[in-house]
Parts: sequence; C-alpha cells; structure tokens
Amino acid sequence: MPADQPLSVLEIGFGNGEFAAFCRRRGYEYACTEIDPELVDRAVEHGFAARIATQDLAQSFGAEAFDLICCFDVLEHLEQQEIIVMLSAFAKLLRADGRVIARFPSGDSPFSFAMFNSDITHRTHIGRGAVFQFCIASGLTAAQIRHPVMPIRGLGLRRAIRRAMVCAGRWAVRNFVRKIFFDNAPRVVDPNMLIVLQRA
Repeated sequence: MPADQPLSVLEIGFGNGEFAAFCRRRGYEYACTEIDPELVDRAVEHGFAARIATQDLAQSFGAEAFDLICCFDVLEHLEQQEIIVMLSAFAKLLRADGRVIARFPSGDSPFSFAMFNSDITHRTHIGRGAVFQFCIASGLTAAQIRHPVMPIRGLGLRRAIRRAMVCAGRWAVRNFVRKIFFDNAPRVVDPNMLIVLQRA
C-alpha cells in the first residue's frame, strides 16, 4: 500500500460502532456490514459505507478492495460451512498484502464455555486446529493464532496495576494449563482467541 494512501478497512458486524469511530478518528477508509437493518440505516446517516450483512460481499465492495478485514465476535455465530463461505469471500476482498483479524471464544480453552454457552445464537466453537482447516478450505493462511492483548498503558495508575496483576495471573495459568493438559503444545487457553489471516 502506498504510504500516502489511507488504510482501507472492512468490519463485519460493526455493532455499537466503537471500532468504526476508532477508524474514523485515524482517517481510515472504513466500510462495514451488519445484519440489523436499523443499525445499517444509522451508520449510513452518520456517513459510513454500511451494507446489510446478507448481501454478497464481493458484489457490494469489489475484489481486492481492503487492506484489513475485521470481525469481532462474529464467526462463532455461524455454522462451519458458513464460516468457510465467509473466509473465502475475505480471500477475494483482501489486497495482496492484506490481513484478516478475527476474535471469538477459544475452542482450546476450558475458560470459554461460560461465554460460548451464554448465547443461544452461538453455533461453532473454534479451536486452533479448526482455524487451520478453515484456512485450507478458504484460500487463507494463519499468520497468528493467539490470545488478545490486554492494554495496560494510558489507563491511569490504579487500573494499570490491576491489569498488570491480571496479565501476570493469566500468564501463569496459561502456562500451567498448557503444560498439564496439552503437553505444552500451542493452545489458546484464554477465554478468547485472536487470529490474523492472510491470502495463501
């Protein structure tokens, strides 16, 4: 991407618009989809390039249109075949050096079941092995499979100390669970998994 060209971002399922506002503040070229027509209408009223999620993505936006595609807490609401269809569409929408970022309850983790089972619209619990299988089926490859980072800086001293303690505790539990239950194999044992994908 040329240095003077703004980052082109597509968000699937923009929800309350928090990430949309983040992208606007940074001058990114932002587009989005949502399944709720009312939310789409509101986004359009505020000047965002929003589409109904049921529309064909390539038809709505065109091939190789985006540097970054984000879907936070979306994939777990889809059946396995629907995930493959969506990721295949992402492969067509991405520019050559583009990336997909997705977050969802970790199918590797014993700590994600309360989150996953708390919503009757959740359909697929995705673990590390399934990520590789979805990539093979959709023309993508996994650049990263990891736990999300918890920010510490810029939150004030009290919150920073609390979060630092939480991070240290999670690090200890993460390593204990992997060693005891998974023979220290790579597993995302945090409640959420974050993946970064690129075109194969």
